[in-house]
Amino acid sequence: MNIIEICKLPQDKLKERLFVELQNLGYSPVNEDGYIYAEGTHPVLLMAHMDTVHHDNCTIVCVSEDGKYIMSPQGIGGDDRCGIYMILQIVKDVHCSVIFTEDEEIGCIGARKFCKSSYVPEKLNYIIEFDRKGGNDAVFYDCDNDEFEKFITNSDVGFKSAWGSCSDISHVAPHLKVAAVNLSSGYYSPHTQHEYINLEDVENNIKRAMVLINTETPRYEYIEKVKIKYDYSGLYGRYYGYDFYSASNDIKKQKSDDKDGQFKIEDYYGGGKAKNSVSDFYDEEPQLNLDLHDSIFNKSLCMPDSKVYLKDFNKPDSKPTESLDEYAIDKDGTIYGLDDDTAIYYPLQEQYKLVDDKGNLISYCEENSMEMPWAFYENIEKINDYIMNLSIYDMTYCTNLSDDFMMILLDAMYPGEANDETDCETFKPESEISVAICK
Repeated sequence: MNIIEICKLPQDKLKERLFVELQNLGYSPVNEDGYIYAEGTHPVLLMAHMDTVHHDNCTIVCVSEDGKYIMSPQGIGGDDRCGIYMILQIVKDVHCSVIFTEDEEIGCIGARKFCKSSYVPEKLNYIIEFDRKGGNDAVFYDCDNDEFEKFITNSDVGFKSAWGSCSDISHVAPHLKVAAVNLSSGYYSPHTQHEYINLEDVENNIKRAMVLINTETPRYEYIEKVKIKYDYSGLYGRYYGYDFYSASNDIKKQKSDDKDGQFKIEDYYGGGKAKNSVSDFYDEEPQLNLDLHDSIFNKSLCMPDSKVYLKDFNKPDSKPTESLDEYAIDKDGTIYGLDDDTAIYYPLQEQYKLVDDKGNLISYCEENSMEMPWAFYENIEKINDYIMNLSIYDMTYCTNLSDDFMMILLDAMYPGEANDETDCETFKPESEISVAICK
């Protein structure tokens, strides 16, 4: 299967196709509730998830004139169809073990089901997951094996350590007691309609991963990171999965003394640098056509003080999912998720609610509330790009991601034929069309 075929399939159909693909590649896969598992002979386990955040699979795929980028007005779903494609290419040459999971985006459901199984690869030195945005990141989450990190980020391959909150390997790695990393898979602006895939990054990272996989290594054990939780206050930012809204005045002073705008907290955490505070950039005017200050709001949000579950009330028969992320509730009952990279909350779609272990709705509580920053998710993506000093590709960004965004694509596909009266929801070309919207 090529990457466009993979992007177009809904999760259930993709699972069926992947099972057959693995059989054709010489595996004896097992199709379980929540995942496909195929044991290989090479001591590396590869992982990716089959679901996307988009409610409908894409039927329109737009390809840039130079063939370098693909995107869709319905959401291309590179997170994580890129990872699926990359693994299929790798296992053509190296017989690694493979797990394709379901429903990662709503709580790592498939990965957690795998952890309840008895499947354990006979040979296993480490895990590579392909489920990270960008082109150069290596995320280790709570795995703190320094030797493994040095191996993954060695200068011959060039991946750089980055930070994230949770993914499938956050469960599978400690379960199998082996080190794991999540590598960039070539998709950008995830969880938005204007998500796009850089095909050159995808192919290049397949080659980089192959260098790692073909290198003989020992078994790298899973070593749990020491966790420190800081108190909430007014300083926005995140370091790994733990809050440093206000660690101490000493830390803040270190930050103000650091010329590059980043402060070291080795003495408090054990290594690395914390990310820049969003508030540092309020007076900046980056090249994003976005005023950072005006795009970030404050609201009184309630943080539940007990275990909560996320329930999709559009699917009344579905079971609530145990929350692995941090959620908050406003006075109107809207649920907010926390973006790990920027420490800014964003509103979830209205059908999602929080419930307790008995299925009872959790409501706003003034005692557990505080003023917190929030923004719409498409703006968080832009803010994070600027905060992380990433180069922004010269592509079309739209603050209105519905009809306005669709109109840009339609105008590129059919110059002069699309106008303000066009019904964007029903205007769907019958075939794939190459358009010059990406440079």
